[in-house]
This record gives sequence, C-alpha cells and structure tokens, in this order.
Amino acid sequence: MGARGRCAAVFAVTAGLAISCIQYHEVAELMPDGSGRVTVTYSVSLEAGKLIVDESASAVTGYEAAATDSEGLVAVTDASVTEADGRQKQQFTGWFEDASSVRLRSKGRSALELSWRKVESGFVLDATLGMAQRVAKGAVKAAEEAAKEDEPGAKREGELGEMLRKMRTEMWKGLDLRTEIRLPGKILSVEGFEQLDDRTVRFELDEAGVKDVAAMKQLLTRTFSVRCGPSVVSAADVAVFRKRLDAAKREWAGNPASQVVRAVPSATVSPTDAPDEASFKILPSGGHLA
Repeated sequence: MGARGRCAAVFAVTAGLAISCIQYHEVAELMPDGSGRVTVTYSVSLEAGKLIVDESASAVTGYEAAATDSEGLVAVTDASVTEADGRQKQQFTGWFEDASSVRLRSKGRSALELSWRKVESGFVLDATLGMAQRVAKGAVKAAEEAAKEDEPGAKREGELGEMLRKMRTEMWKGLDLRTEIRLPGKILSVEGFEQLDDRTVRFELDEAGVKDVAAMKQLLTRTFSVRCGPSVVSAADVAVFRKRLDAAKREWAGNPASQVVRAVPSATVSPTDAPDEASFKILPSGGHLA
C-alpha cells in the first residue's frame, strides 16, 4: 500500500474512532438469594458502526448476540435494536439465578463478571469490569506509543504522521462507560466503586478520565467489591421479582437463541485484552431497573 493508501486507511480509522462516541452501560439489580437481572445497552454512531462492524453482524439479533456472548443467564428479554439521531442502540435484559455465574462477554472477551456470597453480616459482591479494563489497557498502550514518537528521530512526518496524532487525540471522544449495581442490603463498605445511595454503587469512565494515564494503569489491577448488610427487600418484592424471572424464563424458552446460552461459566477470559471496537455489539443504559 502506498503512502496515499496508508493515509486513506488511517483517515478512515481515525474518523470511525472520532465519531464513534461509544456508550456502554450495565445496570444490575441483585436479590438476597443471588438472583437478579442486568440491562446492557450499547450505543454507537451509525457512521462508525459501518466501519467497525462486519456485514454479518447486521443479521444478528440482540437475543442471539446476548446468548452467544454471555454466560450464566437463564433468560434474555427486551432485546432491541433502534436507530435515532444518527446512532444505533442495542439493548437487552439478562436474567440470572446465580450472580456468581454471570459472565457478560463481547466476542469471548470479558465485559462484566460477578461473584456473590453470603457472609455472617450480610453479603459481599466482587466484580470484574472487563470492558473498562480493556479500554484502560488501550489507553495506556496509546500513551506509550505517543511517548515513543516523542523520542529524537522517531516522530512521523507528513500526512500519515498527522493522521496518527489526530487518531490518538480523538480516539476516546465521547466515551461513556458505566456500571451500576443495586444490592439487596444497605452498603457497609465499598472498594473501587462510587456509592450513589444506601444500596447502589456505580463506576464511570469518560473521555476525560481515560486520558489520565496514571489512573488507567491503576484501573488495570483495581479491585471492585461491595459489602452490604442483611437484605431490606421485602418478601412481597422478592415474590414479585421471582414471578418476573419465571415469566422471563418461559418467554426465553420459546426463543431459538436460548439453545446456545451457556448457563455455566467456562474458563475465565482475561479482562485486560486490548480494546476491539468491532466486538462491541451490545451495550447499556443508566437508571434503576423498573
């Protein structure tokens, strides 16, 4: 490929990254017995989607993608793909019986993994935020490459060099990653997350945060854990949730995609694989689950 061809290719990638404005949200709710649900929403610009998603992906429904990529879900409902204001949004709600079996993945790479256990004083939730850690690894790598280019004689000149520098500057534009988890008991201690209220924690990563290289290096090994007291969810509310979970399982049983769900997690995939935008097929929305 000649210099002009390389410049065109870099421009295409740069444009895709600059306009992609990736938004990925996970909103989970846990019951005292470890069951629960998580709504995942992914949003990306239509222009970027054409560059980073292969043509075959357009034929994959939200149900099928969720079933293929995730583990520990006993049902997937409310899957949708919508387009508005120049963006495509994909969303689904995954239901689970055991939080410790939940492994949300994107093309085999970790997005969210949970571990839930009962202790004498209540419950403990540990989480691996694979999607955020993958982005952090990409940010650190980009910073290291930029530093190398600043070394004497290493700087790329001309149009290609300018395109590469522009890509590093704009690749995280509009980034919005968010994981929110609501626990059944009042929170006693939090590590890694931000506490929103007496039962809810959140982690967020945006364009400004990802440019803090020191913070991104820390995120690669950051621990996310929450300890809460005994459940304050009423028996009536637990019963309502159980009815919704059972209804979701019945609905899911009639969907062909349910045949490929992996109910039991297999070998753990490293959460710090380099970011692969082409694998971001399904992503999240904020707010508590209704």
